Amino acid sequence: MPWLAKPPSTGIAVPVTKCISGAEIAAIVTMLTLALAIPAALALAKADFPGKSAVATFLLAPLLLPTLIIGLALLLAFAPWRLTSSIAGLVLAHMVVTVPFAVRLLTTALGSLPSDIEAVAATLGASPSRVLRRVT
Repeated sequence: MPWLAKPPSTGIAVPVTKCISGAEIAAIVTMLTLALAIPAALALAKADFPGKSAVATFLLAPLLLPTLIIGLALLLAFAPWRLTSSIAGLVLAHMVVTVPFAVRLLTTALGSLPSDIEAVAATLGASPSRVLRRVT
């Protein structure tokens, strides 16, 4: 049975011809979430820069809002770009929920790692990229 989508311009339900499974959407959301959350968590946990608390607040703000408010805001924001009945809109909406959780989790995990271990690896000749990949 094809999924039904309701375009914002008409009230008629139409079948979506390109359907992908929930597992495929979850895989896409997971990859994109990690691609955004890992660098953000590294920056928040290891770097000191101006506006660090503002960035952390912005990234974690969706955790403070009720899901009904987030859903309505996404609907209003996605409607002008016709993302309300698309796979891209679904992926972006899921990422609004998943990125704050991933950033929070990864920031805590990376912040608890002692910086002495990274310094020892660098002292023993590991390049910064190798320290990032192997130690951090």
